[in-house]
Amino acid sequence: MQHSASAQDAVPCRREDDRAPILQPSTLRISDAPHDVRVEDLSPNGFAFSSTVPIPIDTIVHVGLAGAGRASARIVRRADTVYGCIFEPGLTSAQIEDAFTRSPSDTVTTLAARASAIADDGEISQPQLPFVTRIALLALASLMGWLVFATALRSLPFS
Repeated sequence: MQHSASAQDAVPCRREDDRAPILQPSTLRISDAPHDVRVEDLSPNGFAFSSTVPIPIDTIVHVGLAGAGRASARIVRRADTVYGCIFEPGLTSAQIEDAFTRSPSDTVTTLAARASAIADDGEISQPQLPFVTRIALLALASLMGWLVFATALRSLPFS
């Protein structure tokens, strides 16, 4: 019996970790020349980016991971304008946690939270404040409005 090889048999998948969708702009440096790219996804072992600049396979690149510094990687595959890279060395869990997050003074969105926010239809759901917090904010805004109104009334001359 003859076994036919499929495309999957020819190139085994080497990913060890699932990649979290990022979809964020970044800067990729090749020999210190900056290129604007969009990071598509990220894992401790690699990432994918899209770029209109043609880059050869096996090129060493340095990618900016907003919030986590820079990382070195080697391009291992290309499909049209999307490139797949392997980090050399792999990212630490702290780098993964900090990558593409806001500044520490803001609410930090982790990769795990970003990945779980992807809805079935591919859109990112927006987090909501708890009900009690929304009611308290509404009451505070209403109270401030009445305070401004009462102050304005007090300054009017009544005859």
